[in-house]
Amino acid sequence: MPERSLEAPIPVQEKPKPVQDRPQNPARRSFLKGLAGLAGLAAIGQIPDTPRNIPAPEAENKEKVFGEPKLTIVDVDPNIPNERLVKQALGEKFILKDQLRAEFGEDYKNKWSEIGQKYPEALMYAFVEKYFTHGKDVSAVTEDIWKRIGLGNKKARLIPLQTILDQQSVKTIKDSEENPGVSVNFDPQKVIDILKDDPNQVVNMSFQVGNVDLYAVTHRQKELLGAPSEEMLLEDDEGNYYPGARSISVENNQKVYLNEKGEKVAPVSPEDYQKRQEQERGVKETLTTSTKIEGAYSKDKAKENLPKLFEVCKAYPDKLFVAAAGNEGEDLREALKQIEKPNNLLLVGQWSVYNVEGSTAELPTHRVHGTDVYVNNSALQVPDGSSFSTPVISAYASSLLSRGLPIEAAIKAIKAASTVRIYHANSEAREILALVLNPDKLTSK
Repeated sequence: MPERSLEAPIPVQEKPKPVQDRPQNPARRSFLKGLAGLAGLAAIGQIPDTPRNIPAPEAENKEKVFGEPKLTIVDVDPNIPNERLVKQALGEKFILKDQLRAEFGEDYKNKWSEIGQKYPEALMYAFVEKYFTHGKDVSAVTEDIWKRIGLGNKKARLIPLQTILDQQSVKTIKDSEENPGVSVNFDPQKVIDILKDDPNQVVNMSFQVGNVDLYAVTHRQKELLGAPSEEMLLEDDEGNYYPGARSISVENNQKVYLNEKGEKVAPVSPEDYQKRQEQERGVKETLTTSTKIEGAYSKDKAKENLPKLFEVCKAYPDKLFVAAAGNEGEDLREALKQIEKPNNLLLVGQWSVYNVEGSTAELPTHRVHGTDVYVNNSALQVPDGSSFSTPVISAYASSLLSRGLPIEAAIKAIKAASTVRIYHANSEAREILALVLNPDKLTSK
């Protein structure tokens, strides 16, 4: 997760303890009271100055009288076979797994880059397998949170996201390094259509709307053959090597490197020395493949795809949508300056507690900025990723709505149940506010 900084901290090896509310003095209480008036903190990083004295929403009523939670998860259904789904998405370009085994061996799943060069469409198998249990896992988190809140053994409704995929949904792509990939489009109108008869008030969108890309990346690793030279190798302060040098002298206030005959030895850069070693000893090159995901809201794609999510939310103003922000360093703040976010949407990220050089730092996981609320997954013992932070908020929101709260009041209650954290992003001098859900709120006590 190079030079260590608060933006690339080293995770604590021990499991972080649950984040607790900080002791509050009167100024702190006044500060927290300002959260309700911050327009939902739609762009957390864009508040020009840290407010210190604005009044807070009323504390949540502790008497919990729940009705039936009404929540729908739009996600991948593991009950739909992978091969059937890939065939549905690829049409005439469909390739059987048996063909991949015959051409690339039983371990074909370790050769996605090679497969992608010949049959780029076949990378849909890698995409589907990566997310095969996604909906099941999101449902499990939702149901676990309901139990903690005191709602008992409830089951979430899962609408299969696969039903909207067709041959127009998938296209082959390449990244800047010519790695092959597939781009899968989760079309907003099709999402709107599958929600047409949905009776529930809360919709969990752990899967992003818009274009989600998967690439098969080739990694080349070189291993030097033969035994390394036992000769002494001197190195100067700039990192240059002096092969064959045995001593150092000073000439005109400069260090001079000499061989055993007293002759000067010319410097060799690290790159040139490595090439010499490869030529003398020989090299064994190993190729490995991995897959990487570029989410719909990452980098410049946020301006293109966030409006697609907003389109779905606006189609159902009486539903509360809770959506995952991503795990790829997304920064939604700039996009949210230019696009008006619907009032019935909460964007959710994951929060982490890190140990940096002996001190504790709290930051958005994977440097994802600009969400409405964060969840410390580790404190709640749920899987890593904003996909699993999101059902924590969805489950909590559905419990609030089951008590008769309107959407606006439920959103305010979620923010009132969160703790303010202040951090810095990259080289920004400005303080950034983040709301992190207090895990103590997710109990039946």
